[in-house]
Order: sequence, then C-alpha cells, then structure tokens
Amino acid sequence: MIESNQQSFQTDVLEASKDQPVLVDFWAPWCGPCRMLGPVLEKLEKEYAGKWKLVKVNTDEEQALAAQFRISGIPHCILFSGGAPVDTFTGALPEPHLRKFLEKHISDESREELIGLASSDPMAAVRQILAENRSGADAEAILWGAMPAVLDDAQMLQNVLGRIPEVGSPFSDAALALKEYMHRHSEGGAEALAESLDVLKGLFNEAKAADVLEALLQRVKEDPTRQAEFKADLISCFRILGQNHPVVNEVRKRLAMILY
Repeated sequence: MIESNQQSFQTDVLEASKDQPVLVDFWAPWCGPCRMLGPVLEKLEKEYAGKWKLVKVNTDEEQALAAQFRISGIPHCILFSGGAPVDTFTGALPEPHLRKFLEKHISDESREELIGLASSDPMAAVRQILAENRSGADAEAILWGAMPAVLDDAQMLQNVLGRIPEVGSPFSDAALALKEYMHRHSEGGAEALAESLDVLKGLFNEAKAADVLEALLQRVKEDPTRQAEFKADLISCFRILGQNHPVVNEVRKRLAMILY
C-alpha cells in the first residue's frame, strides 16, 4: 500500500495500472467507515501477493484529485486497469463483497489451483488452506465441503472450525453448532467424541440426512431421561443442515409435537 498525491498519481496509478490492476481508496482520517475499510483492503492486498496494488488518497489533503474523480462520498474506491478506471464502489463493503469485486478483475491462478485440488483431494486442499492461513469465501466453502472427511480427526476438525468466522460466512451458524456439539460430546472422552462425530457424517449426504434426524427424533421420543440431551443434538443438526432445509422443517414440526 502507498499514499499518492496530485504529483505522483500519474506514476502511482495510471502508469502502474498498465502492469497490474490498481485500486485507489479515496479516504479521510475523520471517516469512520474509511478506517474500517482500510485494514481489510491492506489485508487483501497482502493475501493476493502482488496480483493488484492498493493506493490511498487522502481527500482532505488532495481535494483537487477528489474533484477530478468526482468523489462525493467516502470511502470511495476506483479500480484502474490499463491506465483507465474500470470499476468503482462506495462504502465500507464487507470482506466477502470486496473479494467478489476483486475477483471480477484480478486473475488468481493459485485460487483456481486450490479449487481444482479440492475437487480431486479435499483433505489436501484443507491442509493447504490451514498451512497457508487462507481465508475468504472460497476457503470457507472448501473447508466445509470437506467436512465428512474432516470429522474423522477431532483435532483437524477444531482447526477447520477455527478458520470459519463466527459471523459473516454462509457457514457461520453451522460451524458454531458443530463446535457446540463437539463441546457437549467431548465430556465423554475421545472415543465417545469420535463416535458422536461419526453420526454426523450422514448429514452431509442428502440420501442419509433424513435418517440421522429420524434416529435422533426417536431418541427424544423414547428416552425421557436423556430427552434434553437428544433435543440439543437434534437442534445442532438442524443448524448444521440449515434451518430452511426441507427435512429440517418436517422433523422440527414432529419434534414440537413430541415436546409440547
């Protein structure tokens, strides 16, 4: 990341964008959303390792530049490529949206290689993500997609769940539910935890998900002494599958009839 001004903008941005995309962040120190966006952009620039360049322009100090590009609200970002602006956005976008914005314009061979690896060897892709400390929507999807294999290794599972944000990811609630499930079943020791995790593998198979929920529902119905325990497991499974899953909707209704 570099700071640019009226004198250096031609070199920093227009000329540089002929070799690689340049994202210009128009910001100001007093702007709260700017202070939120800046660190995320800097993190992504490092993650992409030279695929694009981040340039910051302080609009308080560079009012002529701000006027030249008709900046009316900040933070305002303009992506330059080939010496010209090609795309723009305003506001402190969430990280997943920033990634989508960048992916439209910036080729990432390592990303494509990782996606290809995930399709042929999911666990190898998981190990690479963990080793390289990768984050973002693609990494989260690959980690969650490998879950049936990851469930065989409790330590690996903990590492994988630690890479999925507790908020902001499509897998956040499911990952949190799985953490809670692990915590409950870890009290019985490693062997009991392994057996409990093995049960969950069926949730990731459309043909078996209904059977997993049905078995837990029957336990709720038939064993009043452990009803709360089995109910908690069933609700965790609901969240792991997704609350709008058609099987979840059906079993939830039947659970309510048993309990109430």
